[in-house]
Amino acid sequence: TKELTAALTRSQKFYQSMVKEALQNPTAGEANNLCRLLVENYEADSLSKEQIISNLVLFFIAGHETTLSALYWELTWLSRCPEVQEKAYRESKGIIEEHGYTDEAMLKLKYISWIIKEALRLNSPSVVLPRVAKKD
Repeated sequence: TKELTAALTRSQKFYQSMVKEALQNPTAGEANNLCRLLVENYEADSLSKEQIISNLVLFFIAGHETTLSALYWELTWLSRCPEVQEKAYRESKGIIEEHGYTDEAMLKLKYISWIIKEALRLNSPSVVLPRVAKKD
């Protein structure tokens, strides 16, 4: 459709401008972001610009999928455990009222952090391939 083609074109232009900026200003911005790490490989002649863009798109899609899966399971488990949901609500309300929406405040959400870790433990968004030893 026209909308999909337009969205893909905008996306491609976004990633191209990101790579162009990283190539033109290698020391500007965050030093440890994915684009800069890929550009370092371009400068070492191991990746082309097209490969960098393809890798950025792949990481974006993979990250989106795993984040979506993790959120789905966290919300699913919370919907099944109203007492846990209530405790998480009280924790977040108290901390946000006291500290606002800051990175530091988010780090204080210990109970919610445990919920996230437990949901990821129960329903990992990554594929697990079991291995069996052929001999001891």
